[in-house]
Amino acid sequence: MVRIALMLTVAGVLAACTTQPTVTKQRMTLAEANIEGLECRNEKPIGTNFGRTVCASPEAWKKFDAAARYENDLAFQKARTTANVGTFNRQ
Repeated sequence: MVRIALMLTVAGVLAACTTQPTVTKQRMTLAEANIEGLECRNEKPIGTNFGRTVCASPEAWKKFDAAARYENDLAFQKARTTANVGTFNRQ
């Protein structure tokens, strides 16, 4: 009796693994999703060749762009203040 129950359990698990998932992937536009006023940008993260689409409000993109500009300015400012004289035995 235990063997039969075990065999039925294994058969059920194997049958569940072979069935197709019910979730399907669909593409839709913002208008179809009733999302208006969003700005979408394509980005490719560093270290990958696969791009992705990121959507946000124009206000959020303004904050993101301002933060990126600030970080770039800090990096360039640090590079300008670092002396390059004497590096690599140059006088």
